[in-house]
Amino acid sequence: MSLIFVHYGGNWRVWIRNYKMADSITASTHLFKLGTSAFLADLNHFLDEQSQHNLQQQIIVYENLGLPQKLAFEISHLQVATSSPDIILIASQTGYSIAQIATFYFLVGARLGITRLRQAIEKIKSNTSWHRLAILGIQEDLFNIQNEVVLQVLSFDDKSPQNAHLKTAALMEFWTIASQDKIASLDALLQEAFLQNSLDLANLTVITRELRNLTTELGLKG
Repeated sequence: MSLIFVHYGGNWRVWIRNYKMADSITASTHLFKLGTSAFLADLNHFLDEQSQHNLQQQIIVYENLGLPQKLAFEISHLQVATSSPDIILIASQTGYSIAQIATFYFLVGARLGITRLRQAIEKIKSNTSWHRLAILGIQEDLFNIQNEVVLQVLSFDDKSPQNAHLKTAALMEFWTIASQDKIASLDALLQEAFLQNSLDLANLTVITRELRNLTTELGLKG
């Protein structure tokens, strides 16, 4: 139980509020324990290129701080596992495997720039309690948005050739076509922000709002 809440930090508020839990704490704890083990065991199979790069860089950082290689590896992998509660719960409620949902999850994060945005947020200095609350709010929004997009992508599954759950590229393409106008606007904002290399609370707020508009508009169409 403690591992789930300690390692997944602020994200636990998101999935407690948005997902139906098992009937007992014991059952929920068992679900996350098994799910997290499966997630970490297959991590390298479904991480996108950016997340793989971030993971390797984090391992190097810890090793440079003097941590043993094995410990640096384990801590870095646990940090990636902050997203596993969402993945586990979506998998348990949709009938997809953890590996399948994780593949969609990281693909969505890469396509929408969320992976890079999270990395940028970690570098923002929070000088006041208001800054910290704003940053926490954006982080929570990004988790919510990523989860919602994963579910939206999965909703196209019956339109995929041969109804194949594993055709992630095809399902992402269906979703992208349905969202193409908003995605074009988002891509322009992301390109400008990343080129300037100066993400702050102001442009992060604008980008998060564009992401939210993207999910809301497609949800209304559905």
